Amino acid sequence: MKKLIIIAITIIGSIFLYNFYFYHQKHTLLDKNIKSINSYSEILEPMKEWDENTLILFDVDDTLISSHDKLGKGDIYPFPLWFTIRMVLKHPKIIFSSVLEEYYCRVWKQVERFLIEPEIIPLIKNLQKQKCIILGLTAMESGSCGSIKSMPEWRYDMLKKFGIEFNKKFDDHSFTNLPLHRNNNPVLYRGIICTNQENKGLVLEAFLNYSNLKPEKIIFFDDLNKSLQSVAQTCKKRKIPFECYQYLGAKDFADKWNTERALLQMDNLIKYNKWITDKEADAILGKPQPSYSIMN
Repeated sequence: MKKLIIIAITIIGSIFLYNFYFYHQKHTLLDKNIKSINSYSEILEPMKEWDENTLILFDVDDTLISSHDKLGKGDIYPFPLWFTIRMVLKHPKIIFSSVLEEYYCRVWKQVERFLIEPEIIPLIKNLQKQKCIILGLTAMESGSCGSIKSMPEWRYDMLKKFGIEFNKKFDDHSFTNLPLHRNNNPVLYRGIICTNQENKGLVLEAFLNYSNLKPEKIIFFDDLNKSLQSVAQTCKKRKIPFECYQYLGAKDFADKWNTERALLQMDNLIKYNKWITDKEADAILGKPQPSYSIMN
């Protein structure tokens, strides 16, 4: 009996060690191709080597553009529980998801955004002159949101005003073979791949299949490591050399989450349909004013 127990423990231990080693090796190999940068100026030299066989993908929020307003950055949804409870107690109508969605979309429409690094515009144009294929790869939803009839179109128009237009050689497409989210599939719209909250690596693979594109290298910029990991997995699976960059240039542009400030902002939006910035709200609440500086 003791021998059987020892054998069982040995087998279980061996399986655990093997899985741990395999997991560690797999992620170590991926991490070697994932680097952190604070500015695009750090990789000007590698950019010179990218050509028509290079597919370059940019996330949008906190990678190309950002906001000084925490609630408008989109990285705290779903909202913290205590904030939601207090909002519902004060404005019971937002218990309906469609009403809450409408007000949050008003935040998205009114909040001010800026280019994190204005120099990205000439950089993208230079890469386009080098005939690189440049596309957006954003988690943004592909359908409507409250009064925003088309999130992809809204995002495209916003980026165009900033001077950013991606490659349009591929026809607009809906990836109907991928899972639905809120009755919509991920889409490609005017050079922007909207993953509709789906795994970015999975949607990238669907795009490569649809476009029959066989790049010799893939470059991806995103502020979130999990997105970089998912794209890296797809590249490794398809044996495509890749470089993934975690962009950290936007990390200091918004203050930390503040419930009192967010309640004031949403209360003003619901009552007067006017967004007030973090700076304005902090002044009303008598809080110290943060100092921001846009990268030049």
